[in-house]
Amino acid sequence: MIHIFWTDIHYCFLYILIIFELFFFVIDIVGSSDPSFTIDIQTKKIQKLLEYIKNSNEYQSKKYESFTGDGLLLAFEDAESPMELSEYLHKKIFQYNKNNNDKDNDIQIKIGISYGNVTKLSPHENDSHPWGYEMVMAKRIADIAKPGHILLDCSAKNNIQQYKRKYYDNLIYVGSYPFKHRQKEPIFSYYKKDDFGNSTRPIDRTKSFLNVSLKLKLGILTDKIIHVKREHHIKNISCSPQELRKHFIPEGASNIELYDENKKPMKRLEIPKNMSNPQNNEYETLVFLHPLLDEGKSKIYTFEFDYDNTRTYDQLFTFDSEVFEAIIEYPGPDTPPIEFAEIIKEDGIVSERIEPCNPLIITDNDGGSITQVKYHISNIFSSETRSVKIRW
Repeated sequence: MIHIFWTDIHYCFLYILIIFELFFFVIDIVGSSDPSFTIDIQTKKIQKLLEYIKNSNEYQSKKYESFTGDGLLLAFEDAESPMELSEYLHKKIFQYNKNNNDKDNDIQIKIGISYGNVTKLSPHENDSHPWGYEMVMAKRIADIAKPGHILLDCSAKNNIQQYKRKYYDNLIYVGSYPFKHRQKEPIFSYYKKDDFGNSTRPIDRTKSFLNVSLKLKLGILTDKIIHVKREHHIKNISCSPQELRKHFIPEGASNIELYDENKKPMKRLEIPKNMSNPQNNEYETLVFLHPLLDEGKSKIYTFEFDYDNTRTYDQLFTFDSEVFEAIIEYPGPDTPPIEFAEIIKEDGIVSERIEPCNPLIITDNDGGSITQVKYHISNIFSSETRSVKIRW
């Protein structure tokens, strides 16, 4: 749809501000700036992606295009073109990767789609590029996408409702995210199992880290002491190297150790959780990441400490993790220390209790029997779930 908004005469030219309502499609290659890939490999990926796009039927109906270096911005008048192009590219790239013997040449893409107004000055069409917040929004949506994502904002999703049978049933809500100049925006993922898309939550760019996984192990030492082992796998999702990572260690913890994946001790600093009342005995632990954790890089490190078993301790793990695992080991048939483990939704409501796997009886080094109970959840943060709460 086109609206002529106003006219003006300036320097002997007639300027007409035209407002278009368009769908904006932004596609990027994941990892195209990774320095571990040669320029030849990166160029080959870009060329292959552009070849697929320009050979598609949808490309012929574009109203505007702009090359973004490792991707492309396209604008369409109809809702079908960006959706059909997304499906087409996913299938072509899947086949390309399947037939590719060198996995360094594999292509991974992420797509952002928005809908709204864009303005353009006429008659200087060669000198004037369309501009509008919704066009920028498509790029920002693509920036929070993970590999395989086809993400839409609420405006785009609402404007394809007339195509419900073909598209709407494959749109899933994956959470609300903050964007510049806006409050949180609902985001939807276009996904069909074993066909196209990605059903997991996008990346929250307001955070510095993505928690890839958390592995928690509790062992009964005595009637009064539990030994706690927490293995954290994190990834830097910010745009700069990171030096510090904040954690909470429960009050009363003793014999605290912190080490990396090579068992090398790491530096830490305890600071009062409430700086206005440093006598409250609650502390946060700052973990020093050395060397600095660069953008896009991952690290694994582990906390170990002893904890008073005569007290109740609630721990809420809030993160975008693909894996949560808790292993409890205790002697004989005694009651395991975890009272419950729950998945918590964004609004704070408990969505479900986590049921443990069947107990496993193992033998310790001294020949005694130990009962092992495991809680394991994969990909639980795919929609509106946000955290796991455990009590022991």
